[in-house]
Amino acid sequence: MEATNRVIDELQDYVKLQDALFVIEQALETGEIPAITPTFHDNSIAYELEKILGMIEEKCKAKNN
Repeated sequence: MEATNRVIDELQDYVKLQDALFVIEQALETGEIPAITPTFHDNSIAYELEKILGMIEEKCKAKNN
């Protein structure tokens, strides 16, 4: 059962990564970071997404100033 749960978690993270790519694309196009972003079972993926979105936000702020 543990292995099954792990596989399900990984599949869910894969689908959420697809959502995250859409969020990143939208943030790059609009310069706005959405209030709600995908959540992941893997904390390292969540950290990387937040880091990327933070970088986009900083670049957009710098561009507007």
